[in-house]
Amino acid sequence: MKKTLRFGFTLVELLVVIAIIGALIALLLPAVQAAREAARRMSCTNKLKQLAIGTHNYHDVIGCFPPGAVSNSTADTLSTANLINGNWGIALLPYIEQQSVYDTYQSTKTPITNTSPTGVANGTPNNLAIAKTIMLPYVCPSDQYANLLVTPPSLSVTVITTSYRGIGGSMVSATDSAVSANEAGWHERFGLLTSYKKYRGIFHFVGTSSSYGSIGCENFSSILDGTSNCLLFTEHHNNQEYPARGTMWLGNPGCFISSVHRTSSILMQTHKIQPCIDAGFAQYVCAIGTGSWHSGGVNSALGDGSVRFTSFTTNVELWADYARIDSGVSKPGL
Repeated sequence: MKKTLRFGFTLVELLVVIAIIGALIALLLPAVQAAREAARRMSCTNKLKQLAIGTHNYHDVIGCFPPGAVSNSTADTLSTANLINGNWGIALLPYIEQQSVYDTYQSTKTPITNTSPTGVANGTPNNLAIAKTIMLPYVCPSDQYANLLVTPPSLSVTVITTSYRGIGGSMVSATDSAVSANEAGWHERFGLLTSYKKYRGIFHFVGTSSSYGSIGCENFSSILDGTSNCLLFTEHHNNQEYPARGTMWLGNPGCFISSVHRTSSILMQTHKIQPCIDAGFAQYVCAIGTGSWHSGGVNSALGDGSVRFTSFTTNVELWADYARIDSGVSKPGL
């Protein structure tokens, strides 16, 4: 009897092949995802490095670091309501190849705050349009909620979310309330509070305080702790639960300046899992606490231009000390 030749696979053989391919994909997928995140994290590191270099170039030309924010208030707090003339994000534009955006911005007008200083137009069309502009140098690719148009609770206008904040200083103790205007230290929303100038960072409010006189920009000589021991920028990625409490390169100062609050619950978090609502702090976990979508920690640029990856488990007191430029304390490495 003549033997019949069979071509192709049986159903069982086909199912076995499919199962093997599925198992291989399941094994390889985490590695592929990890490789992609490693590439995104490297890009974030490079962007922080470029911001640090731009900051140093600004210092070479102007003679000091960019202001965190500028206020024409004469109150001790240099209050948000009197914010004028932009911030570090505007000041750095010519030094990060964004000269055309800088030329469009109207620096004689208040940026986009709700309350206008006397005689200053509030939220000019040019500035409002710039506030919605995607600014890739200020965006980490790992930040899944960057480049979103949101309306923060503190504003009545729409702005774009970004990923990095300048460090303005730290608060004094772990008992500081995250929502009180009476905290001691340097606050991201209120500037100088009481007489704690030694708690200032590099990117704080500048202006004239009724009690403490002129408070200007910092320079290399004023960083008494050493540039390698002071935070310049940190990642502050946007939380999936409440991106409107996140980071914006233009807006309320609390959107682009960060001061370290010495409370562990708002120190650092993995923003994809940490809820914004926390006992006693409402959405301020997202508004204040440093965080990222990276696994294990955040990237930070220091005053000397170096960039480090810092663990989420970093000691809160050490992190707060690194936010200061004149702490007078010994600082172990991050």
